[in-house]
Amino acid sequence: MPVTEAAILAVAADAVTKAGATAATSALFKSANERAERVLRGPAKGLVIRALASLQSYAPFLQETHDRVSTFKTFADPTKPVSLLDHFVETRFQVSRDKPTVNQTAIIQRLTRPSRFVVSATAGFGKSMVMRYFALALFENPMGKIPIFLELRNLNRVSAPSIISFLHSSYKRISDVQVESFKQGLSGGAFVLILDGFDELNHDLRAVIESEVLQIARDYPLCSIIISGRPDDRFKSWRNFSIIKVAPMAKDQVVDLINKLEYERGVRKRFIQKVNNGLYDSHKSFMSTPLLAILMLLTFEQNANIPDKMHLFYGEAFKTLFHKHDALKEQYDRSRKSGLMVDEFEKVFSVFCLKTYVQEKTEFSFGEIMSSVKDAIRYEHQDVKPADFLFDVEEAVCLVMKEGASYFFVHRSFQEYFTALFLANCAGNIRDNFIAKISSRYWDNVLPMLFDMAASQIEPTWVANNTQEYLNDVGFEENQINLYSLDSVGSR
Repeated sequence: MPVTEAAILAVAADAVTKAGATAATSALFKSANERAERVLRGPAKGLVIRALASLQSYAPFLQETHDRVSTFKTFADPTKPVSLLDHFVETRFQVSRDKPTVNQTAIIQRLTRPSRFVVSATAGFGKSMVMRYFALALFENPMGKIPIFLELRNLNRVSAPSIISFLHSSYKRISDVQVESFKQGLSGGAFVLILDGFDELNHDLRAVIESEVLQIARDYPLCSIIISGRPDDRFKSWRNFSIIKVAPMAKDQVVDLINKLEYERGVRKRFIQKVNNGLYDSHKSFMSTPLLAILMLLTFEQNANIPDKMHLFYGEAFKTLFHKHDALKEQYDRSRKSGLMVDEFEKVFSVFCLKTYVQEKTEFSFGEIMSSVKDAIRYEHQDVKPADFLFDVEEAVCLVMKEGASYFFVHRSFQEYFTALFLANCAGNIRDNFIAKISSRYWDNVLPMLFDMAASQIEPTWVANNTQEYLNDVGFEENQINLYSLDSVGSR
């Protein structure tokens, strides 16, 4: 007697229970099964329903992933996780130049149908936050597709990185479910792949992962894919992927963001008054970025004249974080173990950031981060225990966070700022050598901030030498044109 879809669904329901699924994951699989019944035809329907029955073993890790991405920490109070959904502010996307922006709800609706998106934005625009929101929204309000969330930086530690293999091994845990069941689910459009942080992949992995993303899109046309990253020209060649840019925050979004922060009410009220009375208009480039808007809230009482240049702003933000006891009690210093003064701490952390930036590392094991901390302390000839400095970086100043067994920068833009700071203050020959190594990294903020900090030192050396080399390559004789002589720099 042939097995009916109804019988398979009954088996699937029993499998969910045995897999230790929660009510939420049970609802996810039920919704995916109902979609398969409604949308698919012929043998594909039975194959996908059977695959979903087998994939119930994913349920515990689906729930664990939901729980992990449902909270986050802010600079307003970096010691306390808060609910992402409670603090989420409407995010608007520019789909095309000639069309109005759309919000996250419209994108979620598109993801319930076969679709391909690249979420593109520079540092601080909340790409990871909105990608987590997509995962949460699809998890808590099942729409027939199961969200599979992956932080792509996790592939940096894999010897032979593969998105499908990594996802399957992560989600199946110790169960014996086969990868073919996962692929069958992908074929039937049962999943939304939410791939966060293409720009956090090691540079030598990006072409490999790019190739796999495009192959997945070709092999599984019913599977929705959304991937985030900083602006990258390679995305323009991804056929069938729509690039959606995170739009700068409008004034109403900034006010909503500040109102939702768990921060001293009087400070928030005064800051919002400033925002409404001209601060947003005069500092729109900062205020329209969520990260910088929050940092501005923390610094504006200590510095009524908010800097216009990015590197000066990050410097003020660092000093504010260094001297706070916590985000709510501004009058006390946090307990720090290293005993370093702010300028000493800044120098050691700058070395740490430079080393890890050159290595393209933003995630560390305990051994890796301790090794880099030791090297930075040794370089600056400081008499401080590496463990004490790491404690201060993580617990007192909150520039690095620990998640599980791994350490991360709370935001990569701080790594970039401190790298630029080191280069601005080091010897010219060292600076020029490092610039040569990183000059192709057009996607981040190190070089723009460095040129703001030290243009007068860089132009007569690195810029002049490279300009002359280019002119020689195209046929000008050496020294025929000197665009950046010391005299011309001094006379501008």
